[in-house]
Amino acid sequence: MRMKKYLSIVLLGGCALAGSQISPNGGAYLLRMKFKPGSVYKYAVNMTFRVNSRAQSSSQNTTMKVLSVKNGVGTINISSPGGKGPDGSTIPAANKTLQMNNRGQAVGGDSMGMTQVASFPQQAIKVGGSWTGSYTIQGLKADTKYTLLGMSSKHGRNCAHVSVSLTMGAPVNGRGNGEMFVGTDDGQVVESGMKLKMNPPSQPGQPTPNITVEFTMHRSN
Repeated sequence: MRMKKYLSIVLLGGCALAGSQISPNGGAYLLRMKFKPGSVYKYAVNMTFRVNSRAQSSSQNTTMKVLSVKNGVGTINISSPGGKGPDGSTIPAANKTLQMNNRGQAVGGDSMGMTQVASFPQQAIKVGGSWTGSYTIQGLKADTKYTLLGMSSKHGRNCAHVSVSLTMGAPVNGRGNGEMFVGTDDGQVVESGMKLKMNPPSQPGQPTPNITVEFTMHRSN
């Protein structure tokens, strides 16, 4: 179903910073992934999906486990028990393994159709600084912009507070905004959220649907 592609874009946009290590560097902060074999991260994902005035919600759990690390590239297993999607479709159970480098780029394995996850900047970023990225999943392209807003506390963890904006071109034509809190201790996303509005192609003889997706994710361990 085409709608599953749209939902995947939102999920990836919200998860793109998972795993980054944040360390001060001359008044700026260097964002890099630091993988440790055996580490397990559990996330609760909630989504509300609105088509015109009709709303549906869903929730599911996702687990990420670092299987091994070689030359800074982590082999990561991502699993989910599946469930019902917010559009009423069935989300099958998933169990995929991919390789990711320390700048957030998928470099091997089952990358779920991604050509690239939004990569981290090469240089350290000061508060107020921004960086951009783009990726393609199952033929749909999304461009992202991130801005480091500062350091704060979330759920008892010291975090980097980052704003996120996402733009999708034809045929979806969507825009979204959100934020995430990335723990400075282990570099994993503590909480993230995004609201995305889309106008995908309509069926023949039907008006163009107005779709809004609200997504939240928080670490549960």
